[in-house]
Amino acid sequence: MNRLKFSVVLSWDDRSCRRKGTQNEGQRGTKCHVLDRRNSREERIVGGDDTGWPSHEETDVPYESIDQRFRPGTRVPIVCVPFSPSGRTIPCGPPVVQAPAQECLARVTWVTTMRSFEGQPRTQASLRMDLATIGVTHGMTLLVHSSLSSIGWVVGGAPTVVRALLCALGESGTLVMPAATPHCTDPATWTSPRLPEAWLEDVREHLPVFDARTTPTTMGAICESFRNWPNTLRSNHPVESVCARGVAAPGIVSEHPLAFSEGPGGPFEKLYNLDCRVLLLGVGFNRCTALHFAESLVDRRRVKTSRFPVLENGNRAWVDVRNVADDNGAHFPAVGQQYVTEEGVRRGRIGDASSVLFPMRSLVQFAVRYFKEVL
Repeated sequence: MNRLKFSVVLSWDDRSCRRKGTQNEGQRGTKCHVLDRRNSREERIVGGDDTGWPSHEETDVPYESIDQRFRPGTRVPIVCVPFSPSGRTIPCGPPVVQAPAQECLARVTWVTTMRSFEGQPRTQASLRMDLATIGVTHGMTLLVHSSLSSIGWVVGGAPTVVRALLCALGESGTLVMPAATPHCTDPATWTSPRLPEAWLEDVREHLPVFDARTTPTTMGAICESFRNWPNTLRSNHPVESVCARGVAAPGIVSEHPLAFSEGPGGPFEKLYNLDCRVLLLGVGFNRCTALHFAESLVDRRRVKTSRFPVLENGNRAWVDVRNVADDNGAHFPAVGQQYVTEEGVRRGRIGDASSVLFPMRSLVQFAVRYFKEVL
């Protein structure tokens, strides 16, 4: 279904602003404008000053239902998305301004992103050049952790990035990405969103069982685009699945044990044995799953218990399995920084995204030594 997103356009002034009475150093006050699409003039409708900020929600409704939802005389929210010159959204409160629906449709700019358009648009050709410069070559097995927003404005969005990666690897290469689904676990353990206690029983009862064909991943737009790519295969783990496409893909995803899913016997051990390369595309080592594999090899590894529903003989059942615990920034960034300093990696930019490329085996061996000392 096509969706129409629209929000007001903001301009920055020179005044500092306060939010909840606390000075925000280095941030600017805002003035909120909407663009009148009929005559291309800006009109100020909401102001931001040193006592408060405008709201930041977006209105996102199905295109097909506009006529039904926005009937003449209906009053709908006009909402604001404050953003900094770097394109980062600044969190504010709920929408508070309302206007007649017809006025809203006439004046509000519909947008797909709220970012500045500094620099050049990123294309498949420019991304392929960047990938080649950092060291991605034909025939490589490549595990990618990524952030689309860090690349800059990409013509065609996430699918363009996937095409660039596949072209860089060629027919003899293999592309691999995580396809984790933390929303398939017990909702009592969720942190984003953290559900109300009163909801937990109903959500737990009706939570869908993981389906490798249809369950989306929460690992970002690039990973989700790759999951849906023709001939992409996916391992059958309810929480920590992996997607792969290419000559080595069937072997990588064929087995994925429920317990210690990022450890021996699963896709990450196979990637280790293949001596695949890891590309951190606009993300840090806190996103690097190879470090979970490394920790799984250590006797004093940190452990958690995950609970999720599975199908057993056609019946839905909840299972509890052990896995390597989340790092939450405790060690992974430090391991990564030491590894980069002592071992060396290929550094570069893919679009605007600071990126590093390195052998998985080298990182894992380094990290095992680290974890043996500190855990």
